[in-house]
Amino acid sequence: MSAALNKVEDLWFPDGNVIIRVGDRVCRVYKGFLASQSSVLADMFSIPQPPHGEDMMHGTDVMDALPVVALPDPQEEVTHWLRAMFLPGDFEAHPTPVGSSQLLAVLRLSHKYDVQYLRRRALVHLAACFPTDVDGVQDISLNWTSQVNNIQLQGAESPVAFDARVYTVANEIGALWLVPFTVYAMHTDTWTSTYAIDDIVNSDCAISLTLVVRLYKIANLVQQHFPVGFVSGFSDSECAHDSLCKDYERRRQCDTIEALQVIPLTYYSRSSEGHHMANDICPACCRIMLEQYSDACMMFWEELPATLELPSWQDLLAIKARDLDAPRA
Repeated sequence: MSAALNKVEDLWFPDGNVIIRVGDRVCRVYKGFLASQSSVLADMFSIPQPPHGEDMMHGTDVMDALPVVALPDPQEEVTHWLRAMFLPGDFEAHPTPVGSSQLLAVLRLSHKYDVQYLRRRALVHLAACFPTDVDGVQDISLNWTSQVNNIQLQGAESPVAFDARVYTVANEIGALWLVPFTVYAMHTDTWTSTYAIDDIVNSDCAISLTLVVRLYKIANLVQQHFPVGFVSGFSDSECAHDSLCKDYERRRQCDTIEALQVIPLTYYSRSSEGHHMANDICPACCRIMLEQYSDACMMFWEELPATLELPSWQDLLAIKARDLDAPRA
């Protein structure tokens, strides 16, 4: 074996009958099993190979008398993907924790090489953290720690950098139902933080002009549905504390309208700042305010796909249903 090539020890099976090469790494695995899992690899394996000994890949197309198949994908992604197929317990179904890089590698390559059960398994992991309705967004805000623990961010990776990577892969594989929440999540992280913007720029994904435009458009949509005057004019005719409630309106406009525009869909969720401050007004006015807020959230979410130039929610949910109903292992 060439000194430049390195065996991946846990993917080197002594009785394997094909060598997968990616960069300077080689894996000895099972051709028949790969062909049974991936229609794309099955087609690749069916192509007649050149006679052994021809200079195909840096001086060799064989290793240990076995054919070598070179894949053009990133080394780390391929090894994550092969481990998911060959090593039991390496990539379990939700809610078993999974690494963020492993998750996105398995998803991208399972889509590319048509391994449907792993593509579905990866998307189920993401579906638990990337909701497609307002209730799901608000529930995620309440249970974020337990949900995010199921996807373990790698090294110093920040949540917004992970969101950017999910956004890129979702567009690449056509899982467009993930896009609205990824863009919303990036809005909430970047609206007031230049550090978060740096995290996106410094992430592994390429930042497209489309993403920049979408972040601009979602910011405009937030301001349209949650304007400065949003927190005024809700007093009820049955108000029991007129002066107190009007004072609340003034304080809300002056002090926290920015916070409402940063996290509009969860500002009045349980345990949030807005929820606690809503207790400062009488029950009648609180009811009117929360009804107004709920309507604004629903209208914002309903208009989000069109704002981002995506298919309608009906079409996005149909794509999601097909993605999550894909064949299981």
